[in-house]
Amino acid sequence: MRSAGSAALVLAVAGASATARAHEFQCTKQVGFVLTGEGGAPITGEDGLPVFGGPGPVGVLAVDHYPATVAFQVMVANVADAPSTLTGVVDPLDHAGVGARWGFGTALQLGVPFAVGESQAFALAFRLESYEQCLTLAAHVTGDAPVCGGTVPNLFGLEFETGYAECRADLVCLPDTPQLAWEGVKQLGSASNEVVTQLVATSDGLVHGVGWTGGGGPGLFGPVTGIFDAFHLAVDGSGAVVHGNQVAAFERFGSLAFDALGNALVAAHADSDGSHVVAQSALAKLSPADDVLWTELAGAWVADVGVDAAGGIYVTGMTEGSLYGVAPPVERTAFLLRLTPDRTLDWVRFFDAFSGHSLDVGPSGAGWVVGTGFVAWFDALGDVLHAAPFGADASIGLVRVALAVDGGAYAVGTHFPGGSTDAVVARYSASRTLHWTRHVGNGAARASALAVDAFGGVWIAGSLRGALPGQAGAGSEDAFVAKLTPAGELVFATQLGTSADDAGTAVAVDLLGNGYVAGWTDGGAFPGHTRPPEFVGDLDVFIAKVSPQGVIQ
Repeated sequence: MRSAGSAALVLAVAGASATARAHEFQCTKQVGFVLTGEGGAPITGEDGLPVFGGPGPVGVLAVDHYPATVAFQVMVANVADAPSTLTGVVDPLDHAGVGARWGFGTALQLGVPFAVGESQAFALAFRLESYEQCLTLAAHVTGDAPVCGGTVPNLFGLEFETGYAECRADLVCLPDTPQLAWEGVKQLGSASNEVVTQLVATSDGLVHGVGWTGGGGPGLFGPVTGIFDAFHLAVDGSGAVVHGNQVAAFERFGSLAFDALGNALVAAHADSDGSHVVAQSALAKLSPADDVLWTELAGAWVADVGVDAAGGIYVTGMTEGSLYGVAPPVERTAFLLRLTPDRTLDWVRFFDAFSGHSLDVGPSGAGWVVGTGFVAWFDALGDVLHAAPFGADASIGLVRVALAVDGGAYAVGTHFPGGSTDAVVARYSASRTLHWTRHVGNGAARASALAVDAFGGVWIAGSLRGALPGQAGAGSEDAFVAKLTPAGELVFATQLGTSADDAGTAVAVDLLGNGYVAGWTDGGAFPGHTRPPEFVGDLDVFIAKVSPQGVIQ
């Protein structure tokens, strides 16, 4: 285990071993959309392989918008108890000539032994300009065989000394799906209060939000079982609600992530006395219909959750006691842990800090976590390396973190120098050094949300009093959304609000680079928009779509 900085770490390992036969290879193949730069060329990470956006990498990928850059990635490993040698490779994509294509990684060498445990990864990426070009790729792969349902059934085969192994990843070509028109700021709620805490944009064009409601109708939310109910909703490309459920088992959802099967993992809280001081907290898994499948970590304060490509579950927060039988070094401390897909503890780390606040994890299990006074990088094995803290200024509080395409990270929080406040964004390099910081605001701004789009744009959201430079405040407190380039240059900062108080609490980005900002409003209608008459509660949820240039749709 590697560690650095002042954090105290405790190791907990769970695992199993298996006996491998001599001369045996294993391969996995996946496909996904990749992040792109100029001309649609894939952006690569520290490993030299394309950086996947969403969804991906997966076993079956549906392409319904063009242009799109997709990559097939293959991992080959010697799982034998002795060196093994490849004698042949079968890859139908190897000679596919469709538009622009790129190769990454090291080509497999026939006749050269793989050491025990050695693995190699490589990828082929294609730029698909149209549905017809996607079908052409399918024709290259299938040869004279018919293209069934627009599917590219891409098998990859390995021949070795004692046998044959294969793996596959399918690409489904669909006609270009027209984009739905989003018009106006959407207000959702009931006669009581609603607050949204997090947004996630998924590859099917939906934007999901979680939070809490006081319910009671007559709007989106009905009667609650106690003081509040947690909720999960989703809107489509037009802003219409296509999914909306109250989950009475909990009173608030505070974080959201999805696994490969579309199940939701949420930070679920209860505060039965109505004080908004969390008395109970848990990690919960919900089915696509929002049925509670299981809960874990009851009693710990669960702040954030993430999932890697293998189904591993990462959680950060605060605990006052043992986690899965592992005692922390002090009574109240921040933690980061990984559970296997079957909810077995893989490892847990404790930090010399009050609480973990946010994490973001990539497909490989490498990610970043921020908490009270710390910023750290971690991997799927539980190695934790601390980054340079956000300066030595204790008046800076970080609340969210998001991966950068190069393996580094962005973190956002609020700076409290004296009596003023500004949103502040920090860029950490892949080597865990603080690269730059940028302030956004007017001296009376707070940041609460962060997202990074497929083009490297950094989006933040929050609230402010007064007005941003060159803009006018709508009420005593407004929401704002801002975007920076990967180098930290401000692209835009836009405030939005009603005649009363409003706050931005969540932000998400879709694959086309559009942003979505959500929060709560205590006012009437947003300028130029009509508030639904049934939403007469003190606080309603709002969701706005923002173009890559900062225009509210």
